[in-house]
Amino acid sequence: MRLAIRNQLLNEIPELKECYEPNIPTKETKKPYVVTVAKDDNDNGEVVGFIRNIELWFYDKKLSFKSLDILIEKAIKALDLKVITNPKTGDTFTCKFNGVVGQDVVDVEWDANAKGISFTIIALHEEEEANTDTWLDSLNDYTKQITNYPVYLNNWKQNFEVPSILWRVSKQSKERESNALIRESKTLICHIASNNKNEINKLLDSIEDKLIIDLKIPLDIEDRRYLTIETIEEDREADMLSKGQLTVKFFRRKMVTINNGLTIEKIYGRGKLERED
Repeated sequence: MRLAIRNQLLNEIPELKECYEPNIPTKETKKPYVVTVAKDDNDNGEVVGFIRNIELWFYDKKLSFKSLDILIEKAIKALDLKVITNPKTGDTFTCKFNGVVGQDVVDVEWDANAKGISFTIIALHEEEEANTDTWLDSLNDYTKQITNYPVYLNNWKQNFEVPSILWRVSKQSKERESNALIRESKTLICHIASNNKNEINKLLDSIEDKLIIDLKIPLDIEDRRYLTIETIEEDREADMLSKGQLTVKFFRRKMVTINNGLTIEKIYGRGKLERED
């Protein structure tokens, strides 16, 4: 991961001298350079899998912070929501800019100014991973009637683009309402990814309004089977890559074959337990 980020930064920001791991630079290290600090890994299975947070600390000569601001602007452009591949492992990921870390630093001893920024790294999955959930297939077809942007299912893929949409299943349950009727429920999460907040809100409004108006979406038109919306909740401030902004609970009822075999009427027992040595 660090190698891939290093290559991306050095290729996109020619004025950078080098990208280091912590404890490598010294007072004599040529500036400007950047130090990569990896934080704890988080295998968040509920969301999209492997997640890691990193900080990038940029160092330049102690003249003005304007040069650092330019470097950071270029770094955000080079990494934010871009598809990056590790040249050694072939693993693919994307980064989401989280903001500036702390305050600007003036290091008198090293004659340097420093500023840190933070990113969240999200692993991207292989495009060949097939979806086996028919409810997600229905949401995929339904969403493509609303927008032409790419729609992903289950997790973000290696052909990741922005803007784009992801649908995944968060919870599911089944309960028997009668001898011949089962009620199935699933909670689906919708992620809308874009580097434009207004675009996210516009897409969110379009999808939510369409769902509310239609109330049902087709599951199998030939058999006249539909998914009915039970609840819709939105959180526009939720992380677009790892959490998702729209939560929709669907349900459907289906008939099941009645068991006409023998029915237990009563169970008799001795009513006494004996311990055997």
